[in-house]
Amino acid sequence: MKNFHGFRNKVAVITGAGNGIGRDLAQQMASYGTRLALADINQDGLEKTVASLENPSQVTTYVVDVSDLTAYQQFVKQVVSDHSQVDIVINNAAIIHLHSIEDGDYEDYKKTMDINFYGVLYGCKEFLPYLKKSPEAWIANINSADGLIGLRNYSSYASSKFAVRGFTDSLRVELRDTNINVSSVHPAGVKTNISNTVVASDNAKDSVKKMKRAMEAMTSEEAAKVIIKGMARKQKRILVGIDAQILDKLVRLFPVSMDGFYARFT
Repeated sequence: MKNFHGFRNKVAVITGAGNGIGRDLAQQMASYGTRLALADINQDGLEKTVASLENPSQVTTYVVDVSDLTAYQQFVKQVVSDHSQVDIVINNAAIIHLHSIEDGDYEDYKKTMDINFYGVLYGCKEFLPYLKKSPEAWIANINSADGLIGLRNYSSYASSKFAVRGFTDSLRVELRDTNINVSSVHPAGVKTNISNTVVASDNAKDSVKKMKRAMEAMTSEEAAKVIIKGMARKQKRILVGIDAQILDKLVRLFPVSMDGFYARFT
């Protein structure tokens, strides 16, 4: 299990691969001999990711807006043309808008859903015919601890992540008797650059500070190791970090009585 030889010579598609967890997933997958199709909206980030890889067997990069269905379909065609197969899809691309429900614009909700939810939907649905051709395949949808709980100022982000959670659960049931393993991944406090790209309303600035403090709990390298290990073990739900594990237990034990507890952290 330690070297994850089952991923050798597989083709892995990773979105949001230009930084953070996506970059570390690419680095570790490359070390296992996985062939990589890396996507991000940021060309510079992709180039830095490729430059960080040690002895990659085969890597291709694609600048893609995952919220654009037409662009995504073209991306899928190009990946299949370049690699002839797809065995692993890791839907990682996401954004965060922090705002109260009162202050948030409808556009904040739409953009967040377009990238965080529809980007995952497109990744699963468009690659599904090719994954079915693989002897063994994996889908890992990178969700969040905010796909387990709803917090102050996180309504657009949490809504998108709850949608991803429900979608992934349904997908897993539908693919239960197939060759495709489906995992819902829930990181909590992971140190990535996403905190520096958060769009926040004036009344949500304090939530950004608290988020940055929470993100010191685990490095993105450590998170990627947990995710890949969970995929190799075919785990249906991968909880990344002790904080995610605690939150999951609290949600299960006290589903409607934890508002005061949650409020202290956002």
